[in-house]
Amino acid sequence: SMSSSLFDYDMTPEEAMSTLKEAVDEGFEKYAKEDASLFVWRRAYAFLDRLEHGQMPDVLAELSGYSLDDVKRMWNILSERQREKVIRDIKREIAETGFGEFLRDIVDFASPLVDRGKEGVEAIEQLLQKAYDFLDGKTSFEDLMNAVSQFPLFTAVKPRTSKLLMEGIALGKYLTRTELKKLVAKIFIPKIEDALSNHK
Repeated sequence: SMSSSLFDYDMTPEEAMSTLKEAVDEGFEKYAKEDASLFVWRRAYAFLDRLEHGQMPDVLAELSGYSLDDVKRMWNILSERQREKVIRDIKREIAETGFGEFLRDIVDFASPLVDRGKEGVEAIEQLLQKAYDFLDGKTSFEDLMNAVSQFPLFTAVKPRTSKLLMEGIALGKYLTRTELKKLVAKIFIPKIEDALSNHK
């Protein structure tokens, strides 16, 4: 295993936190690539589910690839507050990756509508307007996500889709409003605008 060399010196709590976080983040990247047929955001959801419900610190060993002994040694030098912080940071990072991919995929699913006449284009334009309203503080994240799940294309293929959408949307609850706005501005809006401009 990767162990002993890691512990040839006394680790500081900060080093233990960043070692754990990097190892779990890498564990997630491997896990997300393992099965290309599963959306990255579904993998993020499953991974976070394990973090939410798993026994600490055992689940960190499982997700990071370190031995349970090594993880326990790191865990034991952390205060309660540091443990909470490292778990929170891990969750946020995974949620951010997953939610960004979710937004990307949503637009990929939705964009064929631009080729279905005026109604399709209007539906996409409305989604874009909702995204702008969210950035401007005129509408909530919940409203934007409702607009996504009410999107004509998705309501046609219920109920499996609504379960899938719920998983993607659930990732948003790990992120602050500012983080959500950043992802909507960086990924969602430009991709929708691309889809619309490719059509014209």
